[in-house]
Amino acid sequence: MSKRIPVTLVDQFGTTTGTVVSARRLCNPADKNGEDPSAPTSPGHYVGYTVRRTSGVFTPVRGQQVTNQFGTFVLTVLSPVRLFVPTSKSLTSPPPPPDPGFDHFQCYKATGGASGVRSVAVQDEFGTGQVRLMKPVQLCVPVDKNGSGIPNPAAKLLCYRSRLLSGTLHGPKSPVFVNNQFGADTFNVVLGADQFCVPSSPSGAFLDGGSVD
Repeated sequence: MSKRIPVTLVDQFGTTTGTVVSARRLCNPADKNGEDPSAPTSPGHYVGYTVRRTSGVFTPVRGQQVTNQFGTFVLTVLSPVRLFVPTSKSLTSPPPPPDPGFDHFQCYKATGGASGVRSVAVQDEFGTGQVRLMKPVQLCVPVDKNGSGIPNPAAKLLCYRSRLLSGTLHGPKSPVFVNNQFGADTFNVVLGADQFCVPSSPSGAFLDGGSVD
């Protein structure tokens, strides 16, 4: 991604403006513990972009309560680190634009009292494996990007640092064709999964970890 795109981002923590400067992560749907066998073929993907902020000073937020299937936790939200943009993806040819009903998420570095999970079974479009979820590292909240609105205001993602214990989850892939509101692009996915994002409602999971260049 060579173009620079201005964005205004409004979420529960405030308003900032900035410029999208680079794509850093490719996030694909995953079936966790057999809860959603259809997830690996779901069209809903995300690309995580780095945003260079031009206005808005973020003050850390303490006492942020987050609930998912692993419990209820109290976190400190430290600073914005990533913009997740709904994206369609293909390994064979440029895909059409994604469904407009997916939320954008602004992801914040977070720390606090959520413990990890020793092992979860994961299947995505690239393989299967057992993954250990370690401490949470990001809280992603729905964000209004450039006035596009928020389809699901209650949605959140808590992203854990993860480690593959066994299996064949994805490694380097090239090329990967994507399309979203910023236009069509082609990525080389250069790393395997190192984060796992769990919704605060039981609607699925995203295996977040493919770094792109």
